[in-house]
Amino acid sequence: AFEILCKMIFEHGGDYKKINFNYTNSIDIKSSDEGYLKYIDTKKIGSIINFLTISNDRLDNNAGIKFFKKNGDSVKQGDIICRIFSGSNKIIESIINQIKETYTITYWLLILSFFLLSLSFGFGTGIALSNFFV
Repeated sequence: AFEILCKMIFEHGGDYKKINFNYTNSIDIKSSDEGYLKYIDTKKIGSIINFLTISNDRLDNNAGIKFFKKNGDSVKQGDIICRIFSGSNKIIESIINQIKETYTITYWLLILSFFLLSLSFGFGTGIALSNFFV
């Protein structure tokens, strides 16, 4: 995405080398479980980004969220899902719980994958699924 941004700035006659990502405060949001990541409220993510960049009627050009995991990615406990950064640590702390409400970590994708895999190999699905619930 950054390369595309630089190309757009260059094509419009701007100097992309003047872009400066100097954020003073950041926090990593880490996975508390193992499973598959599913974003459930992307509209709320957009609102959080707006709040980060424009709060108290001031624009913070260095605020934002960097996502390390995409929808459907496998995550392990402790993996970094995203990094929130801003000029104000107080603002970051106020949205930590909100950002955690925008995703869930589930095993259902794993169970569904195993189920489909067992069907493709012709295994008995009842036996294959019963192993997960014993």
